[in-house]
Amino acid sequence: MSRNAWKTQLRVAASRASSSVIFSSSGTACRRCARVNMPDCAKLQPPPATDEPYAAERPMLPKNLPEALDALEKEPLFRRELGDTFIEYFIKLKRTEAGRYQRSLEESGEVAQSDEPSTWEQNEYFDFF
Repeated sequence: MSRNAWKTQLRVAASRASSSVIFSSSGTACRRCARVNMPDCAKLQPPPATDEPYAAERPMLPKNLPEALDALEKEPLFRRELGDTFIEYFIKLKRTEAGRYQRSLEESGEVAQSDEPSTWEQNEYFDFF
């Protein structure tokens, strides 16, 4: 690799203290991928750049907590790296939280808005400050 070449790395927390490189934009396979049973880094490529990111055909991120938990539940990477016990506990904890939020909306008659926190969110998350 030349002195002027650049490299982008995506890191994930591994079960050991250091993080593990799983993606290298230089297209070379990372030696560390084999240690954490990750796919060959050369096969992982970022999508092409675009001037219109909101118009691009890309997978959308989850819009709310239940959708994010559904995605987490299906993702083998986090189960492998954090363990089934942690993931199941975290999902159960967060589904309970999402249920409390939904019940508060139903009881208060509020409509969930994506741009402003609800009264429940204010009390739940900002009460500490």
